[in-house]
Amino acid sequence: ADAVVAITALTAARDTALNAAQAPDPARFVPRADHDLALNRIRGFEAAEAAAREAAIVAAVDAATASGRIAPASRDYHLAACRQEGGLDRFAAMIASAPVIAPPSGLDGRQPAATDLALNAEQKATDIARRAAAYQAEQAAKGITVGIADAVNHVEQPK
Repeated sequence: ADAVVAITALTAARDTALNAAQAPDPARFVPRADHDLALNRIRGFEAAEAAAREAAIVAAVDAATASGRIAPASRDYHLAACRQEGGLDRFAAMIASAPVIAPPSGLDGRQPAATDLALNAEQKATDIARRAAAYQAEQAAKGITVGIADAVNHVEQPK
């Protein structure tokens, strides 16, 4: 009799397990579409957070460069350091106590004054060759053939 009870209990347990496998409890599972949607939203939030963090890093380093607290040549180094875990906080703390090492020169956006500089020999030769070639092309457009020596003589004549 104990064997029959044991067999009946095992059969009932097997049937329960088969039913559970064929019809899982919906409270314990998420539909695949909902799961994928949640993952995509998380990826979107992470991408937006990464973009905002990168913008904050670039703004902090650019502000430090503009204020003269870091040299423009070390900009890439500071960007890489800020991208590390806790790097932006360490950079902000360093900048708060850093002295101005490269004050603004005031030359940004300014054009040099126009001066009439003398040409060296190479620049003079290049200028004569350019003007002689232009004279040859001008004469060729009129149907006149001019040799290079004659073109050089023409452009060197005082006007």
